[in-house]
Amino acid sequence: MKHLTLHITGMTCGHCENFVKNIIAEMPGATNIHVDHKTGNAEFDIDENLLSIDAVKAAINDTHVYQAQ
Repeated sequence: MKHLTLHITGMTCGHCENFVKNIIAEMPGATNIHVDHKTGNAEFDIDENLLSIDAVKAAINDTHVYQAQ
């Protein structure tokens, strides 16, 4: 497992947190997900055998509302 922190722009409220958290949670290999709109961070663990950071970023960026950096 690898612990990651992504900065997510576009989050302004708890609904945004839940939306981004659900995107990550639906991806096989992501666990221990915490999203905070106040800091703009999403922290989570990934199993690199199942999931890549680029796949997580792409899923978030595909919303065209939130941008993962």
